[in-house]
Amino acid sequence: MLGQVLSSQAWGRVSDHYGRRFPLVVGLVVSGFMMLGFGLSTNLWLSVFFRFMHGLFSGNVHIAKTVIADVTDKTNMAKGFSFVAATFSIGFMVGPVIGSFFYDPANSSFFRSLGVSKDGVFSRKPALLMGIAVLLYSLVSAALCVVVLQESNVNAHPLPDKMKMCFPFMYYPSKRFEKPPPPEQEEIQDAPQNEQTNTGDAKADSAKKDEDASEQSSDHREEEEEEEHSEQVVIAEEHKESFGYKEAFQLKNTRYMLLQYMIVCAADMVMRECFPLMATATVAAGCLGYSKNKIAIVLLINSIPTLISNIFFSYFSKKYVNQMELFRVGAGGAAVLIFLLTLTPYVPTGYFSLFLVTLCSSAAAFFPPFCYSINNMCTAKAAPAEHVGSLMGINQSCGSIMRAIVPVLASVLFAWSISGNHIFPFNHAFVFVLSSLLYVFVFYRSYAIATRDDMTLEMSL
Repeated sequence: MLGQVLSSQAWGRVSDHYGRRFPLVVGLVVSGFMMLGFGLSTNLWLSVFFRFMHGLFSGNVHIAKTVIADVTDKTNMAKGFSFVAATFSIGFMVGPVIGSFFYDPANSSFFRSLGVSKDGVFSRKPALLMGIAVLLYSLVSAALCVVVLQESNVNAHPLPDKMKMCFPFMYYPSKRFEKPPPPEQEEIQDAPQNEQTNTGDAKADSAKKDEDASEQSSDHREEEEEEEHSEQVVIAEEHKESFGYKEAFQLKNTRYMLLQYMIVCAADMVMRECFPLMATATVAAGCLGYSKNKIAIVLLINSIPTLISNIFFSYFSKKYVNQMELFRVGAGGAAVLIFLLTLTPYVPTGYFSLFLVTLCSSAAAFFPPFCYSINNMCTAKAAPAEHVGSLMGINQSCGSIMRAIVPVLASVLFAWSISGNHIFPFNHAFVFVLSSLLYVFVFYRSYAIATRDDMTLEMSL
């Protein structure tokens, strides 16, 4: 996480200047070799170093979302971000399974049957095969990016010749993506003249009145939009070559979305980190006291609603013009269900208790993806046109800060909450109540902003 915190904005800036394709491929290749180095590590410090370097070159993961922002418009942006979120969910589900399969092959009956020696190199370096698998996967992904991916940044500058010599894959030609024009509305065919003789004048008068009212409304709205975006235009003009944290937090819209994302990340990480702890801790401490196998099954089931939510996000998104309404559905649903989860330890242990825990935790996992997807969409639309990658990188970095700090703090608070005879909500429920309150906070905070039909933002405060 520390590596992503430090590098995400830099990767975004590179993607704004040299295009999306270059940092994606470099990040994939180098991070793959860093995982190979992790597998070859012989001590703790080498392992920490290679994991840090892996995070440093994985800070480009947000560029995939930036590409989606480049190639979509209001008609398919929700579908694009839904697809990216779904692929991340699948990765989080499948990745640990694949990693555990390749880890320590010397003590695996399957790999022993393939001839892997119990005293060979894999016994001394149990993570080596896993590192090789990650490297091969990264190289294949990078090759696909080189050959298939079109450059979506229309303002990308050519890579200098010296850098091309260091990264020869950039000599492979890439087409520039050309966004198709939005579909035109079908023209209404004029009715036959003989059917319009009696009503033509009345319709013309009504149309003129509507046109006048529409012009007045349009003029008023244009004045509001011009005033709203004047600050963004000034800052963008002053910082054409760079867009960093200072500029991002100077703009009202981008500041709002970044802070909103950090709060959502904090609330989500509290739940993700402390739910397994509550499930593992003893009944005497006021928790659930589940075995590791039970916890693994519950967590596996929890991943299914998250995947479903991401897959069908675009379907739900179509039902709202103001996407913040769907954001409030996600935040409100998560807040209620996380609070209900804190009550499950009071249910007598048994199958019914396990059913309630699985139901509440799975339902709670269904709602946060709405918040993440909408926040990412709005952040991309709030960015100055030349700095979408930089802002998405800053967004990723802000989220990584929360994901690095919050689990440590939440674990300490949870340990304190079950260490004595504390009353509700200062017992096992304490951290979950905090998570629920954070979702309630962003629920009410979201009323300060709305999205228009074209996904542009409109601040009401």
